Amino acid sequence: SLLFSSFIFERGASGIRALCIALFVILLFSPEEVLFPSFGLSFSAVLCLLYCYNFKLKINGYKGRIVNSGLSVLLSSLLITLTSLPFVVHHFNYVHFYGALFNVIAIPFLAIIVMPLAMFNILTGGLIATAFEFSIGILFAISKISLSLPFNSVFMPYFNSFLLSIYTFGLVFLLCFKSKIVKICGG
Repeated sequence: SLLFSSFIFERGASGIRALCIALFVILLFSPEEVLFPSFGLSFSAVLCLLYCYNFKLKINGYKGRIVNSGLSVLLSSLLITLTSLPFVVHHFNYVHFYGALFNVIAIPFLAIIVMPLAMFNILTGGLIATAFEFSIGILFAISKISLSLPFNSVFMPYFNSFLLSIYTFGLVFLLCFKSKIVKICGG
């Protein structure tokens, strides 16, 4: 509906604008959501992806496309992990180090195998439920391997709420003034 309204008001569709509107609506109707981990984690991850959207790796050829895809998943995973780190430490007091690395395997597997199997399973009324369940089992196995590695997670002391507020206001500032910051930086 935001995309449709952008055509009506003759404004270009913008992910940043949509995120701003979503933030405004949530704060208007349900401001207590700010206190829950899902709020900070989801908004910081989406903001990170929107800021890094235009970054492209340039490796040519067939193998280059595979390398570009893998590096893009790894880079976006690392950036999302770093962007959401203050929220993770504040709410859970743990940092997981291998998540971004294993996302290079898990995200393409989820997109190429699990999601299509889920769709076909629904469309066929459960005829391929065994294959779908097997793919979910593989996804869980990847997760178990990640969690079983040494030094996977480290306890972190409590992250001060005041510092988290400053960090959050910084993210909102970036969200509100992205185009101006890009122009100032020569983008």
